[in-house]
Amino acid sequence: MTLHPLWGHEAERLMLARARQEGTLPSTLLLHGPRGVGKQRLALWMAQLLLCESPEEEPCGCCHSCRLTLGLQHPDLHWHFPLSRPKGASGDRLGDALEKERSRVLEQTRVTPIRFVHLASPFGIYLAAIQTLRRRAQSRPSMGNEQIFVVGNVANLVPPYEPDGAYHSTSAALEFAVQSLKVKHIVVMGHGRCGGIQAALNPAAEPLSPGDPTTAVMSRHGLTLRLERNDELTAPTIRLDAAKFGLKPTTLKAPGGTQVVLATNAPAELPVIRQSLVVRPSASSQWIAGRAGMQYRDLEPGRQGGRFIASHIRIPEGGPVPDYVHYHQVRFQMIYCHRGWVKVVYEDQGPPFVMRPGDCVLQPPEIRHRVIEASDGLEVIEISCP
Repeated sequence: MTLHPLWGHEAERLMLARARQEGTLPSTLLLHGPRGVGKQRLALWMAQLLLCESPEEEPCGCCHSCRLTLGLQHPDLHWHFPLSRPKGASGDRLGDALEKERSRVLEQTRVTPIRFVHLASPFGIYLAAIQTLRRRAQSRPSMGNEQIFVVGNVANLVPPYEPDGAYHSTSAALEFAVQSLKVKHIVVMGHGRCGGIQAALNPAAEPLSPGDPTTAVMSRHGLTLRLERNDELTAPTIRLDAAKFGLKPTTLKAPGGTQVVLATNAPAELPVIRQSLVVRPSASSQWIAGRAGMQYRDLEPGRQGGRFIASHIRIPEGGPVPDYVHYHQVRFQMIYCHRGWVKVVYEDQGPPFVMRPGDCVLQPPEIRHRVIEASDGLEVIEISCP
């Protein structure tokens, strides 16, 4: 038996294949999306394309490497995924036990590619498995010129921290980020019953550490929700633009005490422009990390009295950009490509296109768009009027 066929993902497959052909495919890719859409199967398809002896925009499916990959038997393909911890195995024996269990699961997948999988609790990608993966990464390929590593459910890489018999992998990772890496801001995304969101709203919750952040920001469906811990706040208040939803201004109260305020936003008032000549040397300001791996540098701190914003934006490492469809509530926005290239798409404006040095886009207010891919060392200039 071989792996089941890959359904869908046509746009992503075409983008990955062209990146491989152009030599712009990054060494590491993070595939994310809803559960069950076939992220690991897409990763295995990409591995087959890279190992194929006659690749084009699809792996040939006929060569020796393709047949071995489809049978999960290629010596240069290493697929790791969460496993239940083998009973009675610890220390040096845990790595061998995990590898034996992984081989058993791979054999089951060869026989029955599509099946219901039930994993006993707890399960994860344990430190011993990572040590095995590292040893393989340092060895030479067996057949081709490279080795391919596919790690499924990469969020399970954090080893469980269990001083009291419970599992605290998420809290341990956050504590390491705050205390050791000195992370100041953490974006928490979750559903209504998410423990992270409940902790952000609960004034009595014990902090992870003395540097525990007190703000959570969630973005979804065109809305941004900011949660702040406040000892005097018993329930959160969510403010929405009534006009955007076609509703009259009012205040709604949920059973749990959460208030939803539907208000009419006042028209924006443009500040009085204060014209000035500004010379901004490249070393006069620091780069600040922004969304989707982008870095920003403010070209006009005074902003002409608050009338215009000028930003120097760069992406040091090229490849697919983890951007999402979004829009900007501004009166004017211009994007000028200074160095490298960037692939973008705009709603109702045709297929995606590539901006190269010298290209300029005048972006209409609130037009939905997304950055798809960029070259190494991309640099653009953005000028906007709030």
